Amino acid sequence: MKPDKDSARGLAQLEGYLLWNAEVERARTQARRFTDELPWLTTAQREDVERVYLTDRVAVSRES
Repeated sequence: MKPDKDSARGLAQLEGYLLWNAEVERARTQARRFTDELPWLTTAQREDVERVYLTDRVAVSRES
């Protein structure tokens, strides 16, 4: 492969990596906002809800 093609492919991979990490962080932030609206949750319950929310959002993002 030519260096230009390698560079373009590397940049595309980097872009995908950064976009995916931004999506995961966005989902994590939304999970925290969601559990902030449920003040009666214990710490363990809050962590469980955030984990399930994040897992679901990541799965939905992967499907689209």
